[in-house]
Amino acid sequence: MSDRFIKFNDEQLDAKQVMMLQDLARLLLKDEQTQVKIQKFPFYNPFSNTLITSWFWSHRPHHIEQAGLKTDVLLAAYGYQHIDIDIVNHVLHNDDFHHTKFFHQLFKLLEDVRILELIRKERPSTAKYIDLRLDTRLAFTDSQINVYKTKTVFTDLLFLNLERAFLSHHICYIVCGIPFTSSIIISYHFTVFSLVKFHL
Repeated sequence: MSDRFIKFNDEQLDAKQVMMLQDLARLLLKDEQTQVKIQKFPFYNPFSNTLITSWFWSHRPHHIEQAGLKTDVLLAAYGYQHIDIDIVNHVLHNDDFHHTKFFHQLFKLLEDVRILELIRKERPSTAKYIDLRLDTRLAFTDSQINVYKTKTVFTDLLFLNLERAFLSHHICYIVCGIPFTSSIIISYHFTVFSLVKFHL
């Protein structure tokens, strides 16, 4: 394999691209030892000091891949720095809702929305990358909705429609003028979960 490429989990990334992502991660986390890898979901592991980007962006046009990977790094770094441990523990140990996987997926979706809006506010120059990220995710979610319409996994279809609403900002504007904080996130959880319990 050419030295120009680095291979992670059977995915190849341009070595220069990896270095760019690593420099960004180290800058945001203020740690010169942070490493960047590619897996399924973006997150930061403080124990191994590794920031994960998602292979979701692989095999896409270069400008989309760049925007997706950069916003993955921003999302993982800011998410770690602005996490509310009490709320995360509340979600992880809450047994009031029977659909645990759905609960956790929705929490992750809402946290991503919160963090991306925080990044957009603190770093206005990232807005074009965030918008491209959301547009790409929205197109993918639409395709998944079409697939799941033929199946009987109703919680998955419900989640995809909720995800579509957030990605297209139909719900985000409910909090117009109000800081999109973790307390608001948890309030949305219980509002949505109450509706879901009623219908499932």
